[in-house]
Amino acid sequence: AGMDSDCGDFMAKHLNDCILDGICTSKVIDPPLKNLFRVQFRLGLYDPQDKQPYSKYDASYINTDLHKQYALEAAEQGMVLLKNDGSALPLSKATATTSVAIIGPNGNATDTLLGNYEGVPQYKISVFEAMRRVYPKCSFESGCDNVACMNTTNSADAATLASQSDIVVLVIGLDQTQESEGHDRTKISLPGEQEALINVVASASKNKFH
Repeated sequence: AGMDSDCGDFMAKHLNDCILDGICTSKVIDPPLKNLFRVQFRLGLYDPQDKQPYSKYDASYINTDLHKQYALEAAEQGMVLLKNDGSALPLSKATATTSVAIIGPNGNATDTLLGNYEGVPQYKISVFEAMRRVYPKCSFESGCDNVACMNTTNSADAATLASQSDIVVLVIGLDQTQESEGHDRTKISLPGEQEALINVVASASKNKFH
């Protein structure tokens, strides 16, 4: 269907037979090959070795202060604010009494934040850990047993925490048990009872702006 690459083993298993059967002709194969080689030429992969700047990169080019700044800017520009009822954001400055609840199965997750095909970061910080550095009176409750969220016995504890907190941050969504390379979702909705958890926490929260 127009793909020029295959990250799995489908092509390795079937391409040779496809060619031998006369289905995959040069008319089918040549255009994606040209696209692939065109990019490789642009990257200089066929230039003399001494003219390939990327081949000279060493560890000193990794995780530099400039790269960290670019990563922060990319994260900030990639955020989408859907609604800000009652000017709930930005959050108020931390005080000694400001209480914060981090709720949701991804609230204290770190590997989930890396996504897929990730590198090895210098360090990983969960939403809960980051918020706790700013708001000392910060607590966490998962509300679900895991991201699949089939067991919601902890939702009552999450609602109680929300009712006692000045600020509630819900951290929900997916991880690689739900979606990854070669593992597609069949539904676009949130996994399990995550939506029910949102409703329970929102109803219990002191602050009704969500």
